Amino acid sequence: MPPSTHAVIPVSSAKPVRRQGGEFRFAITPATTTTTGGLMGDLTLQAGEELIEHYHPFTDEYLYVVEGELTATVEGDRVVLPAGSCLFIQRGAHHSFAGAAAARTRAVVALSPPQTFTRRIWRAWHRTTQPLRRRPSGWFSLPEQGDPVPQGDKLGI
Repeated sequence: MPPSTHAVIPVSSAKPVRRQGGEFRFAITPATTTTTGGLMGDLTLQAGEELIEHYHPFTDEYLYVVEGELTATVEGDRVVLPAGSCLFIQRGAHHSFAGAAAARTRAVVALSPPQTFTRRIWRAWHRTTQPLRRRPSGWFSLPEQGDPVPQGDKLGI
């Protein structure tokens, strides 16, 4: 396979982001790969650490707890996620996270375009046996360094 079709990126090589609490390291981004469809990385919360409430107006969020226990509050509904649990958060839903009081918590986090976008791709894929070759630009983009963060989206994604 040509290198443009895949990428192996160590999470440890991603710059840590700590401005909301916890430590995010997004390894797969439009800046590190040829993706135009989302982000994937690691969230670490030290014992008792919290990630402030925020929301993503343009992306759904998927979370898989790898280590420890995570308490998620989504639109006021509190959910406790032990290691091995997954959580889906629909775009626009206000949410926050808290790590276990006694131990470190780690989770894999992915953000992707809205559901309607995914459905269009899914339908197109099922209508043809040929691979999708054209990747329209602008499906998803991150702000460049220094660009203003969109109103209400505290992570800028």
